[in-house]
Amino acid sequence: MKSSKIISLLICFVILIAVSSFPVSVNAAVDEQVNESVTKMLNSGEYIADEILVTLKKEVSGLYSNRQTIESVFEPISSESIVKLTDNPFADKGAEVSNPEGVLVNTDNYRDIYLLKLKDESEMKKALGILINNCDVEIAEPNYILYPDATYDPLSNNQWQLDKIGTGASWDKGFTGKSDVQVGILDTGIDTGHTDLVSNVDYTLAWDIYLNTSDVTDVNGHGTFIAGLIGADLNGSGVVGVNKAVTMIPLKISHDAQGSSTISTMISGVNYAALYGIDILNLSYTLSSMSTTLEQAVQNYGGLFVSSAGNDGDDIDVNMNGHCNNVQNWIVVGATQSNDTRASFSNYGATYVDLFAPGYSVYSTKRNNTYGSGSGTSFAAPLVVAAAAVLMAHATDLSVIQIKDLLLNNVAALPALSGLCVTGGRLSLINAVNALYSATRPAYSKGDVNGSGTITSSDSLIIKRIYLGTYTPTPKQLVAADVNKSGTVTSIDYIMVVRYCNETYYFPPY
Repeated sequence: MKSSKIISLLICFVILIAVSSFPVSVNAAVDEQVNESVTKMLNSGEYIADEILVTLKKEVSGLYSNRQTIESVFEPISSESIVKLTDNPFADKGAEVSNPEGVLVNTDNYRDIYLLKLKDESEMKKALGILINNCDVEIAEPNYILYPDATYDPLSNNQWQLDKIGTGASWDKGFTGKSDVQVGILDTGIDTGHTDLVSNVDYTLAWDIYLNTSDVTDVNGHGTFIAGLIGADLNGSGVVGVNKAVTMIPLKISHDAQGSSTISTMISGVNYAALYGIDILNLSYTLSSMSTTLEQAVQNYGGLFVSSAGNDGDDIDVNMNGHCNNVQNWIVVGATQSNDTRASFSNYGATYVDLFAPGYSVYSTKRNNTYGSGSGTSFAAPLVVAAAAVLMAHATDLSVIQIKDLLLNNVAALPALSGLCVTGGRLSLINAVNALYSATRPAYSKGDVNGSGTITSSDSLIIKRIYLGTYTPTPKQLVAADVNKSGTVTSIDYIMVVRYCNETYYFPPY
């Protein structure tokens, strides 16, 4: 660790000497380039006038962090406060984590992120220039303000989105979701008294990230609507989400009744999810001024991150500053109508947007224990989150990246979406489910008693003969036949394999 610090300092020293030896014209060109970069940032969108987000390089973050480096970065700037937004519990002794073994921090890509508040907002441009020129700083940018991506329509009794992505068909094949999977909703909170939501919400981890309290009451309605799409309870009334069972955790990031938030608050929310091991995050806010600092926060997080593409009707391959498609655990979602065409308001992009999902006049829960319909990419993203949660609940052997690939590789390919997103298609949960059932499995893994790489009726017959005592299995066959890992082969294992063959109950290879 000491050698990394020394190397970083030497690099800075060499760069300083090299730059100081440049001709004046070269230094002027560098200054002009930095000035252009800062000007572009300040013209990219609304931001907090006296706040800057600063990401340090890997070589001086986490395990390699030291007070001297941090002081040298911020010392030239007159600041009112400096707040650390991210934690690496494997390096930060001060990080409060209830279950250190269950955290989802990606240590390979981890960077420390700080929120710098200036004493004088007129110094914003100068401070950004200083930070960008600092060789220990990877990213410096304004703390942008973002808003929810949604509009609301009159009441409708149509949950067409469920059939469109194959929710019912997936339930019939055993993919209903489980409370083991935690979904964090970075939004405006939730209607804590809604009868269709209360049973699938965990209020012990729910948190108002901005105000630092446990009160996640939704005064806007946006977060409540999203929660219903993901996991409204199947209770015989109201609506139902894609998951019959799931654990939703409201992470309130809104600053006001309009639902506005800032990049710094979102980063704190992502960090919270990483520390508490929340599996999937939904962010349905406009990202027209995409933050590269937020991208780094998502790289720090080891779960799956899903966001909406935005409602400007633009090609964001051209108009976006960010490159979140370079972030492995991030999915960007556009919105479709019931006729499988792009909703006119939905942003699109052949390399930036990953896939589309229903997002026009979809029906869900609203504040005050009511229901209604709404439109926006805000409501397309949670359907992808919900589908990922269903798959994660049952295909427990898959990594976050494998879940993402399973969704993207099994969309419903549509001519109307060709060239508008990476996959050229719309979310299809049932396609992903079918892909799991048809996938080749490792020989002699659970249920594959004959070692063929697939599970068929012959496997169920062998298992039946084993528990009846009319067949003597090899050691490999015995392990494969003990599907529920009870230590003995019984009729339960037989039934599990029969149901798998009938595609009504799925179990992973291991």
